[in-house]
Amino acid sequence: MENVEKALMVAAAVLMGIIIVSLGLYFYNQSNISNQTGLDGLEVSVWNQKFLQYEGKQKGSAVKRLLVEACTANEDLYEFQDTIENCVCIRTKSQEILKQVKNAEIKRALNGTREYGLRYPANIKQMDNWIKSDSVYQISFDYNSQNGRINEIWIQNF
Repeated sequence: MENVEKALMVAAAVLMGIIIVSLGLYFYNQSNISNQTGLDGLEVSVWNQKFLQYEGKQKGSAVKRLLVEACTANEDLYEFQDTIENCVCIRTKSQEILKQVKNAEIKRALNGTREYGLRYPANIKQMDNWIKSDSVYQISFDYNSQNGRINEIWIQNF
């Protein structure tokens, strides 16, 4: 009887050890996957969905709401000290918009001659003044090739 108790104790200890090692490996693999992609599929889907509803032909008033969404997303990223690569950038080749921009650096960011587009929340808020509510715009997106997130919003005249 004593040997059975010892055998059960040894079996239970081995089983607990296996469970602990398995959990450790599971969490280690999960953290490596998260570090490689930065986001899981659900996070990417949620991120993209808040912008995708504006895709295609949109009135200026809808574009202004899209800019608010982009501004809020970038403010949240800056609050958590996330990297610049995760921000959503605004771009345009629209002469109607670009002719209103007085700041040369902002113009370079918008028209694609600078690596990152217009991404600072304060600058995105300024763009609200350059969008005419009654005009029609074409909205399209570019995606980050590493994690699948929308990282650029293109606003063009329709």
